[in-house]
Amino acid sequence: MSVLTRPLTGSTVGLSISNGKETTALGFSAPEVNRTTLRIVVALLGQGAGITFGHDWRDDGVMDSVHAFVERFYSPLNENHHPPLINLVVWPDKPRLDEADRQRLKDTLNVEEVGLPPELRNYMNDTNPILYPYLRSRALTHLRRRLTGLSNARICLGGKLSDYSGRYPGIVEEAYLAIRAGQPIFMAGLLGGATCAMINALKQINTPTDLCPEVPVARFYRERQVEQPQSENLDDLQWSSQAVWQAFATLGVDGLSDLNQLSVEENHQLFTTQSVEGAIELILTGLGRAKRR
Repeated sequence: MSVLTRPLTGSTVGLSISNGKETTALGFSAPEVNRTTLRIVVALLGQGAGITFGHDWRDDGVMDSVHAFVERFYSPLNENHHPPLINLVVWPDKPRLDEADRQRLKDTLNVEEVGLPPELRNYMNDTNPILYPYLRSRALTHLRRRLTGLSNARICLGGKLSDYSGRYPGIVEEAYLAIRAGQPIFMAGLLGGATCAMINALKQINTPTDLCPEVPVARFYRERQVEQPQSENLDDLQWSSQAVWQAFATLGVDGLSDLNQLSVEENHQLFTTQSVEGAIELILTGLGRAKRR
């Protein structure tokens, strides 16, 4: 197969997928979510796209399965030979793969430690347990900005709306940053969770706190307890469920269609389909149209 026959060659897609509160009730156990992740990855790689992930190898085995597929079947067909998988690791975590393994796998996988944003670098080795939730939250936002910069589009499925460690639910913040960057976003509702809350925000049928519930770390953003120089991204210094919700509500389904090149009807199909194959087909259709545009 030549490069010309792979329509997404040169594209890098950010993949945001995890269990939501009702995912199991919708018929997707944790192993099934992992299989769904692998099926999406296989489809994207088959079309020539690279993929970014915002977490390190997890104990659930999904990343091992993804990389095993890449090593066994993937042929880059790219004269620049960029690794098809980019894995970002958030501060203060360290990659599970040691340097020798990372070097051995460099043709198919790039692992990058993102650290803290520049204005917080003095806290890289801070062990203050009071400050840690805020620093971790800022680190997650910094990582998600890096993900957005590396990606041309974003796919969202599931996601938690509680028990997360960032300022906003992870999938919500990744989609929010993609919206602000004007990137194509694909929201498949089949796993429920935060993605369905984003869909409802697009339709303006929920509230800001339904999308971004109040979290303890929000007080650090309000009180500005950590002294720091001017941030390059002023939005990163605030916690505002209203601002995030408004970004989705202002975009609406019509605006989403302009970004992802699916029709309004096709986006509604993506919101409601319970077929993994159907969701993948719609996502690849939109990605192909967006790439041609």
